[in-house]
Amino acid sequence: MTKIKGQYMVQKKVEEVITESNGHLEAHVDLNLKILKHLFIVGGEKGGVGKTWFTYILIELLLQLDRDPTILDLDRTTPNVAKAYLKDMYQQWSSANIQAERLFEPIERAGDEEDRQVLLKKLLSEQIVLSNNPDDTKNRDKLSEVVELSDNTIISLPSQSQLGLCHWLDETDLARLATTTRIVLFWVSDGSYESLSLLENFMYKYPELQYCLVVNKGIGTSSQWENYRLGLVNPDLNQMIVKKELKAVVIDKVVLSEELSIRLQRENLTFTEILTNPDINQRVAYRLKTWLERSFTTIKSTGYF
Repeated sequence: MTKIKGQYMVQKKVEEVITESNGHLEAHVDLNLKILKHLFIVGGEKGGVGKTWFTYILIELLLQLDRDPTILDLDRTTPNVAKAYLKDMYQQWSSANIQAERLFEPIERAGDEEDRQVLLKKLLSEQIVLSNNPDDTKNRDKLSEVVELSDNTIISLPSQSQLGLCHWLDETDLARLATTTRIVLFWVSDGSYESLSLLENFMYKYPELQYCLVVNKGIGTSSQWENYRLGLVNPDLNQMIVKKELKAVVIDKVVLSEELSIRLQRENLTFTEILTNPDINQRVAYRLKTWLERSFTTIKSTGYF
């Protein structure tokens, strides 16, 4: 791990200080910036820790705030976010009628909203996937264009995607992007040493990003949070949270009926579809609604919205 000392300045508007003192990493991020756009990345190397579930919450929060997000599900194998929130687009991805060569026909870059939406629709008509192959620049270039065009972007990453994300970040002028866009990495973790160490590595390597550790008890099959105390597993991150230099949120567990859990997976329902479906048991729906509202409050407490 490369050690960074002193002060790091980003075009006068963004100030980040990364220091190392007595073995403890400290990061200071100025949140009082005039930010026009937001890029939210939901990541974490392991599967089964609730990245998809947390992405659902994040999408619903932005919709509640009237900030219609551009959603990018980069999981080619199990694109559950796309199946739920991008149903029409997912069907288009799956269609054999897509002519790949037509996706890259030139479009005149006009400044009005209509042309911007046309270009976004064209860019998203084929699934973007961040490959670990450093030569796969096509997908990374498309991702950069989408981020540039969208005011609020949510990227849902699959497990084992750290290398592909690093390729994209390394090719992006993060200093310039951070002057207009708040870039937040929500790191959904199972509490293991490996997972927390990867987050710490990201914070060292990409100080232009802002970070939030997500303790997701809402769903997930491999959570170890009950068996770990963060201060013992990773004292550096623990100290940063105590000093409020690293944001951390806890998403509580929600208890759904077995029937609803099966419908969620089989029908790829969004939270809004559940809450507005008259066939859903109203008591169960209310339990989900109150849990969702608590989760919104928790996430908004980070100050990133």
